[in-house]
Amino acid sequence: MMIKRLPDSIGRLTNLVTLKISFTLITELPNSIYGLRRLSSFNVSCNVIEESPNFLVNLESLRVFKLIGGGRFAAQWELPSIIGRLRNLEELYADYFPEL
Repeated sequence: MMIKRLPDSIGRLTNLVTLKISFTLITELPNSIYGLRRLSSFNVSCNVIEESPNFLVNLESLRVFKLIGGGRFAAQWELPSIIGRLRNLEELYADYFPEL
């Protein structure tokens, strides 16, 4: 069975450094994800998340961001203007974005 939602309690995992939710049926992220300030690797590839990834601005430690997927997923997620404010970002994987 595929995961359909993340629990609100995920925000209490303050020492979490890697979050991979690729190939799931998750359509939205809980607001508590803003609390994952030590997250350094975030993979949301091939997903159906509909909301804009504005929460990224709070992920100050993010070094690796994977936003690979195409189709419906990539069409709904535009690379946010805040991507330039991720000062520790070292790797960005974002296929299916013609503006890049």
